[in-house]
Amino acid sequence: MEMELPTDTQYKDGRSQSAFFAQVIERAQALPGVKSAAVTSVLPLHAQDQRARFLIENGAALPPNERLQSDMRRVSASYFQTMGIALKRGRLLDRRDSAAVSAPMVGLVDEALSGGSSPIGIR
Repeated sequence: MEMELPTDTQYKDGRSQSAFFAQVIERAQALPGVKSAAVTSVLPLHAQDQRARFLIENGAALPPNERLQSDMRRVSASYFQTMGIALKRGRLLDRRDSAAVSAPMVGLVDEALSGGSSPIGIR
């Protein structure tokens, strides 16, 4: 299902948005027959794209004002388990990574973005 929060009148910050979606997941998981529930900012196979521009600390030098770019999705900690996506290295997301606890941003990358090298510990 797809939904949009009224961020202009309610849910104005990451903490309130995280709390709302945590409640949605908790209620969905309590429904009979539900094995796992998760949320994402963009549904799988959706035509909408979210892009992130970034630099890799101590990475290859880029021309001024240029950044690397990749697709990006914000997901709940249970997303990969719910979608049946296996982890190859590192760790999955958990409660430590929530905006509700003001955690630093973390990310998981796929093999295409990592270029075959280990992204663990890279900033």
